[in-house]
Amino acid sequence: MMPDDECARFCDNIRYLRQKHRLSKKEMAQIMDTEPGILESLESGSIPKRLSVFSLIQLAVYCQIKPEDFFLPRDQWHTARQGRAGGPTAE
Repeated sequence: MMPDDECARFCDNIRYLRQKHRLSKKEMAQIMDTEPGILESLESGSIPKRLSVFSLIQLAVYCQIKPEDFFLPRDQWHTARQGRAGGPTAE
């Protein structure tokens, strides 16, 4: 089970991505291959039991982020990717 602050961040990031990509809830649910009610629950701050990892991977691919970025503060998304394989690293 996720701590409350991580859960809130995750749900907020889902809503942010939908708005950033100018998607309706229906469009985003289609991208995630899930029901609109699942997305509605997420955006209201609740993680539904029927949320699949596949849905999140589909969304990450569409939004061009790493799946783990869903759980990070948005200002760390770019920074987190820099240290990964293939990206620039500090010397």
